[in-house]
Amino acid sequence: MIKIYLPLLAIIGTLFFLSSCKKYADPPPYFEDDSTAAVVGKRKVLLIGIDGLSGKEFKALNLPALNGMLQKSKYTLVNAVDDAVTTDAASWKTLLSGVSFAKHMVRDSTFESLEQPEEGQVGTNYPSLFYFIIRSARPDLQSRIVSDWPEMLSSLTPEASFKVATQNDAATKDSVVAAVKNNDDDLLVAHFNGASIAGKAGAFSASDNGYKAAVLKIDTYINDIMTALKARPLYNKEEDWLVIVTGTHGGKGNAYGGNSDEEIMVPAIYYHEKMQSTEFVKADYSSVVINGRDGNTVKATVADGRVYDIGTGSQTIQIKIKGSGPFNWPHFMGKTTRFTQVGWTMFTNSGGSWCFSIRGSNTSEKRLQVTTPNLFDNSWHTVTAVIYDSAGSKWVKRFMDGVRIQDDNGTRNLGANPGSISSSDPLMIGWGDDTGFGAMTFNVADFEIFNTALTDEEVRNNLCLKDLSKHPKYTNLIGYWPCYDGFGSRFKNLAPGMSTHSLGLTGPYLWNADPVIPCTITPTPAGSNKAQVMLSSAGVPGTIFYWLRISVNSKWGIEPSNWLSLYETEFIGVE
Repeated sequence: MIKIYLPLLAIIGTLFFLSSCKKYADPPPYFEDDSTAAVVGKRKVLLIGIDGLSGKEFKALNLPALNGMLQKSKYTLVNAVDDAVTTDAASWKTLLSGVSFAKHMVRDSTFESLEQPEEGQVGTNYPSLFYFIIRSARPDLQSRIVSDWPEMLSSLTPEASFKVATQNDAATKDSVVAAVKNNDDDLLVAHFNGASIAGKAGAFSASDNGYKAAVLKIDTYINDIMTALKARPLYNKEEDWLVIVTGTHGGKGNAYGGNSDEEIMVPAIYYHEKMQSTEFVKADYSSVVINGRDGNTVKATVADGRVYDIGTGSQTIQIKIKGSGPFNWPHFMGKTTRFTQVGWTMFTNSGGSWCFSIRGSNTSEKRLQVTTPNLFDNSWHTVTAVIYDSAGSKWVKRFMDGVRIQDDNGTRNLGANPGSISSSDPLMIGWGDDTGFGAMTFNVADFEIFNTALTDEEVRNNLCLKDLSKHPKYTNLIGYWPCYDGFGSRFKNLAPGMSTHSLGLTGPYLWNADPVIPCTITPTPAGSNKAQVMLSSAGVPGTIFYWLRISVNSKWGIEPSNWLSLYETEFIGVE
């Protein structure tokens, strides 16, 4: 048996948390021996969250304390808060729980999920990192959170060892400085919201005097905190501090809560005395690998099955693919998941050729499967299917890398009256559910749908168009998913007026950068102090657990974050 001593306040906080979330099944307690070897220096973390600190405005704000920290930091101005909702509650829930809004579904200050289970049923809860600390192999760690937001202290972080309620940012600064001077916390979290208040009163812009003054004031508070921290007798001797300063959301105009880049992208600074300065920039291509089959598949799906039907009209479908086998006639994308149903689907044969199946309400299935070059050879290829009317019939022609494939002299005739090509199945990228067929592993980019038939010349001449708004048929674009967002729970739809029809990601997906980029992307010039690493607020708990040497149980469900381990040679040990 493992005997664990918990601080009295942590026990009380835990009991409060459990009683307030009784509809949810808590993650099981997880106790194990610390698997990391002891090194010189007791690791500690200071996390400072600033509501309303915009990544797009950071440089123009010219903040002395934070700019000074960059010289010993890994930092980014494009840390992703979330891809959907950036309210205060949603942003702090993501920051402290390690899961995105798509999972926790917390939007307002009640900190209750929008997806409450029905009475008598059990849902899924995503508690804060403090909950997991006291259930880890290191429950003795002392934690403290300081904020002037009572609901956050009571509802989001009840398991913290100490919860300090203040009246405003100035009082928060004083409490944090006092804690640094007089206490021995292992994890200290501070919350400042003056920038957000000023942004709402004016604008989240460095040109707004009120906003700039509020951020500069917080910058002086951070200077005071860092001065107190470095004055600790054991700082950088027997104490090994990681300091994280991050915006929790930005703002657009005088508002926030949405999913614009101005609201989503915030600065995040990871400071350590031995860290070499490196700016993290968004990878040129970072996407989710589509793979798996049956019940363990990664898919991207438009939720509304009523959109993107061909109907009785024309349509052009185009997508870039980079992948590999093995193959066994699987569907890999389409507007149906079975050959026997109305709609269309792309699939591959045993040799890696790309094939197309289409069926109207009045016709049997038509397959275009004349052999093509191997689509799945780990190189980027563009496939295009054009459905159009000509000479009283409906036709299909397909292309690979702009070259028309010779299906029945270059086309396939569906007949004079194929009926409506409409399916209630949602538009999907990933394994179809026809049984017995195999699966593949592939990346995607530049998925485009036009509600018109592109000509052969238009297909051929726009394969590598870097600005899709310059496409000759841009006004006919009804779906455009670049698919290299780099973070979040979906592939965003950038077609005009179609932002609500994103491709939602499901399954055990992970975002990964790939150095082999599609031809539509201009490579970022290499910089001596830059690295293509995409960070997100959901990764902060994982990074903190790494630093505090807390082994993470996969059942906790938090976002993996191991990037800091790549820089261990810079900071392991203290002198």
